[in-house]
Amino acid sequence: FLCQLVDRAAEQWREPDAGMWESRDGERHHTFSKIMCWVALDRGLRLQAELGSHAQPERWARALDEIRETVLSEAWSERRGVLAGTIGGDRLDAAVLLAPLLGFLPAGDERMLATTEAIEDALGDDGLIRRFEGCEEEGAFLPATFWLAACHASAGQVDRARACMERAAGCATDLGLFSEMADPSTGEELGNFPQALTHVALVAAATAIEEAEGRAGERQPAATGSHG
Repeated sequence: FLCQLVDRAAEQWREPDAGMWESRDGERHHTFSKIMCWVALDRGLRLQAELGSHAQPERWARALDEIRETVLSEAWSERRGVLAGTIGGDRLDAAVLLAPLLGFLPAGDERMLATTEAIEDALGDDGLIRRFEGCEEEGAFLPATFWLAACHASAGQVDRARACMERAAGCATDLGLFSEMADPSTGEELGNFPQALTHVALVAAATAIEEAEGRAGERQPAATGSHG
């Protein structure tokens, strides 16, 4: 069954779809969808030794490389200097923040750093992040702010990560629950409630920050004692 899933990613990654946000205005080649097919192939290759004779590592590896090359070349907007939300497009999409969290591209890669900065600038509203350009009428998408925190942490920008984390965490109810979205001005809960995706993103951000702080601590020079 797992091999069938990986095979499906190898077969269909070139097809357009509705993307993470389930767009209703026509299918497109969404960058995040391509990345998720890459993830399926990458995990299949890692598990190949346990998948038996149905595994096709050579085919999967070829598709894996093709997806990576396509995303990094065709989803890259030369005009804006970012990874866009669609192949050949220019519009920013917060879903691309998941690229480093899924292992597709390091958070400290120059292309990812530029994309993260652009998303924070263009989609940010009072410290919270909206889903994509063109949805200004809706609330901020809380998981995206936690994704941003995780990206900053993974890039070694711990202070910025903590600021994002605290801003989004401040939108919890008195029971510590999160909605899908929040009004950046008032903090009012919007959309589905409670939203599991928001809680999962919070855990991922907290883990990334903890790991980044651990790495920073390891780089600190050892204290030297005084000699009397």
